[in-house]
Amino acid sequence: MARSYPMQNSFNAGELSPRLVGRTDISKYNSGALKIQNLIAQAQGGVKHRSGTRFVQEVKDSDNKSKLVPFIVSTVQAYILEFSNNLIRFYKDEGIITSGGNPVELVTTYTTAQIPELTFAQTVDALYICHTAHATAKLTRTSDTAWTLADVDFQDGPYLAENLTTTT
Repeated sequence: MARSYPMQNSFNAGELSPRLVGRTDISKYNSGALKIQNLIAQAQGGVKHRSGTRFVQEVKDSDNKSKLVPFIVSTVQAYILEFSNNLIRFYKDEGIITSGGNPVELVTTYTTAQIPELTFAQTVDALYICHTAHATAKLTRTSDTAWTLADVDFQDGPYLAENLTTTT
C-alpha cells in the first residue's frame, strides 16, 4: 500500500530539538523541522536561502577539527568561541580578541575527538559545557579579555541512590 505524508508548508517554528521527534501532540511539531541547513525560517512560514559567510581568520590548528559556538550576551554583545584541541579562542566584531597583541586563549581538557560531543547551555555571561568524560564546566566572561573556566560544584542532588549493580 502506498504511504502518504502530510504536506508541510510552514517552517516558522524553526529547528526543533531532537527530543521532539515523534511528538505530534505539540502544536509546533507540524511547523518545524528537525534540521534546517543553509536556510533561514521566516516568520511567515517559508524558508529562504541564507546569505554567504565571510572568512575571518584561520583556526588555531587547521589539521584538527574545531567547533565554533555562539555566545550571545545581548543584542549588542556577541562572541564566537572556537573550541579546538585543548583550547578555546574568542572572536568578537569579526575578529579574534587579543590582549597585548596576542590572541586570548584558554586551556581546556577537551580533546579533538571530544569536541563534537560537547553540549552547551548559556545564561548571560556563563556557558555551561558538558561531556560524558568530564565534570560539567562553567565558562565565565568578565570582560572581552577575561574568561575563566572551572568545574561546577553542584550544591544539591542527585536524590536517588547510586546503582552499583550491573543491572539497570
